[in-house]
Amino acid sequence: MKASIRISLILLLSVFLIINTGYSAKAVYPIIGYIGGIEKVAHLTVNDKAVITICAKNSSDSEKEVKKLAKKLNKLLYNNRLRTDRILPSKINGKYVVYADKEVILTIDSKMSTYYNVHPSILAVKWANNLRDALGGEPFDNYRLSSRGIANYVKDTKYGYASWYGSEFNGKTTTSGESYNANEYTAAHKTLPFGTPVLVTNINTGRSVLVRINDRGPFIPGRNLDLSYSAFKQIAHPGSGVIRVKIDILQ
Repeated sequence: MKASIRISLILLLSVFLIINTGYSAKAVYPIIGYIGGIEKVAHLTVNDKAVITICAKNSSDSEKEVKKLAKKLNKLLYNNRLRTDRILPSKINGKYVVYADKEVILTIDSKMSTYYNVHPSILAVKWANNLRDALGGEPFDNYRLSSRGIANYVKDTKYGYASWYGSEFNGKTTTSGESYNANEYTAAHKTLPFGTPVLVTNINTGRSVLVRINDRGPFIPGRNLDLSYSAFKQIAHPGSGVIRVKIDILQ
């Protein structure tokens, strides 16, 4: 009798643990919040990691904007509409935006692009990618960018080969005068004007990344672009070394 009671208790405990484990797994959601305005900027956070930075005229305005953004995302999350494959950059009525599940969640205004000193399309893609990454998603593929995003504004298209340069160059001055940062999406090209946004697509995989030209090179024959380490990693394994790419020069 005692043995049967002991077995029953073990079974009940096992069932409790299985149910409790299952419940805990379902209860794990990303925590979307924000860090208040400090020196005119505020940050949207996912699991305490800053993924989007908002700049405004003053600290209270930036905090108000980022709070509004966090509220939108939490509402989408609550309604099971915050799918990473539906977080995309686009251009609507002449303005670059980030939207999720067909709802605009953020518009890139001139203050933001001026603050970062980059083309607004760069910010739209960077922040959409940051959100996708923080929520466990994949980088954009060529289809999504070309059919629904910024690649509708291609000025010219070329084909060639891309390599990358890594963290050993961090902090060194590029030809444009900027310091190289391996974590930013930038590239070197022999002739394109500095600041030009370029969509680079790995022809073998279809993966794309948007970069900004801020350096000259590469100077090895047969190569057309030198991507930053992070940019190259978005579309190919760094061990690939050199890959064949489609180069879309954006307006």
